[in-house]
Amino acid sequence: MKKKEKRKFLKPTDIAVIIVIIGVCVIAMLFMKNNNEGKLIAQISYDGKIVKKIRLDTASDAIFELSENKNVSFQITDQKIRFVNTDCPDKLCENFGYLDKANSVAICLPNKVSLKLVGNKEEIDIMVN
Repeated sequence: MKKKEKRKFLKPTDIAVIIVIIGVCVIAMLFMKNNNEGKLIAQISYDGKIVKKIRLDTASDAIFELSENKNVSFQITDQKIRFVNTDCPDKLCENFGYLDKANSVAICLPNKVSLKLVGNKEEIDIMVN
């Protein structure tokens, strides 16, 4: 008769691999969290040129429009920014909603306006209060 062999569910090497994967994931999450905490700058471009830079961690909640294009308004709320009240026919730019993460982008093609969030390594031109 054959003896029943004990089967181990996980080998020591399997456990080591799992621990390494979890460690890499935790480090990546901490790195991403530290890059975004309160250091976002909204870059607003009109016709391909940056016309405003707004530091969201110090900006107060407000609705404002561009002096370069009065047909586009933006809203800042709780360190987030979004398109609001545009005159474009499809309103796709408004449907992007609030941007609150680095490298997020929303574009209003009919009005030639784009909104991009970047980290704080960029130099700030103006601050909206």
